[in-house]
Amino acid sequence: MSFVAALLIALAVIGIFLLDRKIEDKQAFYILAASLVLLLVGAWIMFFNLSFEVIQRKAIGIVLTGIGFFLVVKFPSAQEQYHSNSPGFAPTGILIGLICLIAGLYMVLF
Repeated sequence: MSFVAALLIALAVIGIFLLDRKIEDKQAFYILAASLVLLLVGAWIMFFNLSFEVIQRKAIGIVLTGIGFFLVVKFPSAQEQYHSNSPGFAPTGILIGLICLIAGLYMVLF
């Protein structure tokens, strides 16, 4: 049942991305309405077949993954802010980011 919910949500996201093309307003409205219906049905199936603890764990995992990705990819270093050659806290930020990223992905996937 989770696969069906994930498929419906994926189709909804693809439908929303199709709105970026040059299409008429009437067609855009139909695509948006269909995408919203697919998204709501997929979310309904997903959330009412899972327990609250699983949903909470996945949400925390998504947040940790986002924070970890930011720290690994875009952590500000002393070179960017002060134009110096000192690495500052960049290695520490990247290490903490990797830990958050791995822990978040583990929580999301398992």
